[in-house]
Amino acid sequence: MDSAAIVPLASTFKLLSEPSRLRVLCALQSGPRTVSDVVTATGIRQANASKQLKRLEQAGLLRRQSRQGYVYYEICNSAIFEWCAAIQHQAYACPIPVMGCSR
Repeated sequence: MDSAAIVPLASTFKLLSEPSRLRVLCALQSGPRTVSDVVTATGIRQANASKQLKRLEQAGLLRRQSRQGYVYYEICNSAIFEWCAAIQHQAYACPIPVMGCSR
């Protein structure tokens, strides 16, 4: 791995380590949604949903668009779901021992 890529990659993993953010991303997988739609789909509070949407947008994973007085958020790159699926597969189906830990 290129050493210049390590810090941005670590930042992405840190961003995705928050369960609420993953719930928000899953809610947006089917297409653009408003904050209210995300709240309904995830069950998280409106303030938390807004906060997580803002963090994901700032990180470049989401884009925001105003339409007819509403703000819609959508995924910028659907490959994020492929990344999550690959990590999930690795973590649960084929765990790699880390520093002597065993499962």
